[in-house]
Amino acid sequence: PGSLLAFAATGGLLALLGITYQSGADPWTLFGLWAALGLPLAVAARHDVVWTVWTLVVSTALPMWLVATTGEAWGGAQLQPTLLVWIVAAALAALLSPWTGLDRWIGRTRWAFRLAVSLFLALVATRAVMALWTPSQFQVYLLGVLLIGGVIAALILLKPLDFSLLAISALAADALVISGLWRLFFNVGRNAEFGTFLILGLASAGIVVGTVRLLLSVAQDAAVGRAWQGKMSAFGDLPEGLSRWPTVLLSGFGAVMAAMPFLALYGLFFGQALTRGAGPWIIGAATIAFGAWLARCAEPYGFKQIFALIALVVGQVVLGIGLVNDLPIRGVAFVYLLLAVGLSLYIPARWIAGLHGFAAAGAAIIVLGPDLMRLGRMRASDLVDAWLLPVMLIAIAGAAAVVALTRWRVPVLEANGLTQRAQSFALGWTASALLATMAAAGPTFLLGATVNTSAVSTLTPGLDLTTVTASRVLAIILAVAGIAAYIRVRGDQMTMTGYAVAAVVLVLSYLIPTFAVAVLVLGAMLLAGHRSGAALTTFAALWCLGSFYYVLGIPLTQKALLLVALGLALGIAATWEGLLLPKLAASAAVGWSPLVAAALIATSVGATGFATATSISTNEAVIRNGQRIFIQLATVLFNLTQYLLSIQLAPVDPRSLMQGDFMALRFTLPAIGPNLRIVSRLQAIATVDARGVATIVRVAVPPAPLAAGETAIDLTLKGQWTVATDAFFFKEGTGQRYEAARFGEFRLAKGRPVLIGLADKDLVPIK
Repeated sequence: PGSLLAFAATGGLLALLGITYQSGADPWTLFGLWAALGLPLAVAARHDVVWTVWTLVVSTALPMWLVATTGEAWGGAQLQPTLLVWIVAAALAALLSPWTGLDRWIGRTRWAFRLAVSLFLALVATRAVMALWTPSQFQVYLLGVLLIGGVIAALILLKPLDFSLLAISALAADALVISGLWRLFFNVGRNAEFGTFLILGLASAGIVVGTVRLLLSVAQDAAVGRAWQGKMSAFGDLPEGLSRWPTVLLSGFGAVMAAMPFLALYGLFFGQALTRGAGPWIIGAATIAFGAWLARCAEPYGFKQIFALIALVVGQVVLGIGLVNDLPIRGVAFVYLLLAVGLSLYIPARWIAGLHGFAAAGAAIIVLGPDLMRLGRMRASDLVDAWLLPVMLIAIAGAAAVVALTRWRVPVLEANGLTQRAQSFALGWTASALLATMAAAGPTFLLGATVNTSAVSTLTPGLDLTTVTASRVLAIILAVAGIAAYIRVRGDQMTMTGYAVAAVVLVLSYLIPTFAVAVLVLGAMLLAGHRSGAALTTFAALWCLGSFYYVLGIPLTQKALLLVALGLALGIAATWEGLLLPKLAASAAVGWSPLVAAALIATSVGATGFATATSISTNEAVIRNGQRIFIQLATVLFNLTQYLLSIQLAPVDPRSLMQGDFMALRFTLPAIGPNLRIVSRLQAIATVDARGVATIVRVAVPPAPLAAGETAIDLTLKGQWTVATDAFFFKEGTGQRYEAARFGEFRLAKGRPVLIGLADKDLVPIK
């Protein structure tokens, strides 16, 4: 726990430096330096959780560096930087591999290793597919194929077999092979015939089916070697004890590939009948009937059953066109709700029942939710409540059904297999409610900067600590019910610390009503004994907690103090009962000696202090001794949710992930030719008038010759070349005063600019 806290604090310190001294450091340098400074902490901890977080930070820095270096999304198709990133990602996976023998020094890193390999495969596959469509970079594609093939060979040869990673690697390989096949037969800009699509679709499906059979063969060989004695599960030749989801994923991929040409033929054959008159009703119903029949008689989880699911989806989409033409939206949702229940009763596959439960809950939310035609006339806070209340009711129904179907058995339903299907339906229903809860919560702290969820976050700008709404009252009731369910399962844990945890949960449920939904469902999953459902619900609870960062009605400082107070209360309760210190002492006996662990921690702290002090002294010298210049802003884009309506701009995120509120900047620069976009360094050559206003006359590769009166200013590549930085960070709640900004105020020393503030049209600094 201490290592995690110190690692997080290191990242926060680096973010604080980026706010204070806005010199345009690339984001990848923040994450790269963060990983380097935190490495001794991870080694000292020797724990998979710390290594997993560290791996995530490193894997975030790599694609950022690729984009910053090449100036193109995903790094373009340049071989050298791409190869370097692949090598580093592969080295990271090798470092964490259980086969290298380093676990003696770094501890067991099972999940960190899986994360590193999965991210490496994603990085290689995406870049290789992009390069495939760039004729001059075909070698990148070939290299990607070789690398993924090498990973597959290593996973097959090394023991014990990691079947999940092997399946993910096979999926990446299939994606590359199928992409190459399509690239071979399909010319960009030329209409392909249906026969070409049919051949490609069937060939792609054949490749995936062959891969599945090969994986099953490898798994069977591994099973014999591990004394499974040839005992097989119901899913093909998959030995018992291995997860079936990897092969199901591959079978689904193959089914989609095979379905594509038939879907094209489907659209060509029926044509306008799919959208007009009674056609959607008749064709959609017939397609649903065919899919239901095929799913009922097909092998569980097999290719045919997944193909049947595709037919069901297509049929429901076509039927939906007819429903939308003739019924109001709530009527459409009600029909879909009934249809999902009926198909779940007819089709014996439990996993399909779960998917229909998921869809049924979404339809029920629409039925119980606000009139979609009135959304534009509702206040933001009312809109949140209007959606959240139905979601809460749906979650209550799902949680109650999960518990009831698990704890109370009905012989008639048991004999016909309906209980199992009903359980799957209820689990899918509850999962849909959790997803809707996460959507209502808005962006979360760890994903808000990468997922465009700003539209959701704008729904909660006015919430504060004193606003009592129906959803908050119901949230307290849900939290109490969830805590009661947990006590029913683990009553032995209701000690002083347990009561402190319950009190903290109630406080958070009042502040974050969506968190209360997850608390209720988590209690129900624990009461029903569903471990996977409990894990999913825990993820939803963490998401809702992270969304608290983006509730703009409560200042960040107040939220920070509140969370610190809650954490201290938990720590005091645990320490009072003697739960904390003995466990920490026991964990210290495993791994490094106290002296070595202390040395590693001291190394991290000392390196962090040195890097911080160096950055501060360097930037302070520039600010103190540098030349004062002003550079005109080309555009000003505010990245604050509360200003969206006033300036009609939609930001990617309402605030920076680790640095708070900011506005995006763009400075006036001459046009940069294609030959200068790929260089590693670039300077702006400017003349400075008596007022200190710099006029950039050209850009050049350093060292550039300067005429009399000219000054060189280093540029920074952030997707595009800019002066120092593309963002200005400011204190929360003070953004409105910067709307008058027209110039950036810099200090310049030896070509290095540091942005110290913004100025208005008269060059008066804005404070």
